Amino acid sequence: MNKKITRRTLIKQGGLALTAMALPFPLTSFEKFNLMNDNKNFDVIIIGGSYAGLSAAMALGRALRNVLIIDSGLPCNRQTPHSHNFITQDGVKPSAIAEAAKAQVLKYNTVKFLNDLAVEGKKTKKGFEITTQNGLSFTAHKLVFATGVKDIMPDIKGFSDCWGISVIHCPYCHGYEVKDKKTGILANGNFALHYAQLIRNWTKDLTVFTNGKSTLTQEQTDKISKHNIPIIEKEIAYLKHEKGKVQQIVFQDLSTFDLKAIYSRPDFE
Repeated sequence: MNKKITRRTLIKQGGLALTAMALPFPLTSFEKFNLMNDNKNFDVIIIGGSYAGLSAAMALGRALRNVLIIDSGLPCNRQTPHSHNFITQDGVKPSAIAEAAKAQVLKYNTVKFLNDLAVEGKKTKKGFEITTQNGLSFTAHKLVFATGVKDIMPDIKGFSDCWGISVIHCPYCHGYEVKDKKTGILANGNFALHYAQLIRNWTKDLTVFTNGKSTLTQEQTDKISKHNIPIIEKEIAYLKHEKGKVQQIVFQDLSTFDLKAIYSRPDFE
């Protein structure tokens, strides 16, 4: 009897793309087929079809492996308007990069792409069986998880709407576009200090928002204050924004703070 296993176990057993390419496979024929009706067995199933999954699929396709990519179409960078600091792709929308990559990968006729969500996995005697949200089942000798990370947004209204647009995490990716603008740092403790030291190269108009009592040490507080960066400990009620472009932080006491960008680093899983 097939035994259901968790996603975490599947990740451990599936391994990375390089592992999948390195391990031996049985001989496979590569006839064309319809995903809905014909061959449902693959050398490798890749769960996640953004940059990492497509990169793995290209390498496997060039190795003549029979590959299925399953992707639900919800990459974590879907709200980001432009990609930056990515040579040859500076200023290009992330979805356009992914579509170009997908078109290149699917030129290899042993690689197939399915718009669906993998919802269940089983370990079998010969490998793995994956079932999708639409009730389709596929088997493979190897699995590659290329699902990336899931950002866990703080419980602040408006934060997720602005994420990747005006609430940003990386100055090297987004700092140039908001250089010299009135900018906030939504962080506490070590992260707040790190951001304050880093981001002041892009703008001197910085304010740290700890969203409650500061956990900065006195030494850290002194380092930040030395550069005329205020630290505001008020609890935040919500972010006022227009189509993801932040305008104000609104505090629980209903006072406000005008700004154009916020740096933050949410937890992730």
